[in-house]
Amino acid sequence: MTTRRLSLVVWLLAVCGALAWWPLSHHYSAGFVATVPHGKGAGEAGFAVVSGMGKIVSYLSWSSRFSRRSAYFEPVLPHEFPHPWFGWQAEGGRLWVSLPVPFIAALLAGAAVWHIRRRR
Repeated sequence: MTTRRLSLVVWLLAVCGALAWWPLSHHYSAGFVATVPHGKGAGEAGFAVVSGMGKIVSYLSWSSRFSRRSAYFEPVLPHEFPHPWFGWQAEGGRLWVSLPVPFIAALLAGAAVWHIRRRR
């Protein structure tokens, strides 16, 4: 298999995966949460990417801990996704950014087209 064909397959899988996740994300939630201790005190910081209700929300926390850790996949809990489809906010030592899954799929498709055209 040539590198061009391999890149076509990888991009196709990425875009199809994002498009398939769009309707699934209204019923299932998936995410990854990492928390690490920092500083001399007992403070913690972390990063999380969670998806559900048709959107993907990323969090960066520098002054608080998350209630869960590691990866998860479970039925969606709508109260965990009160964020708007497009938006961001810094609140109390935590920054969150929310994007709709179709927007991520469109970004992936655009990146695929750009990458494949560039490799010609």
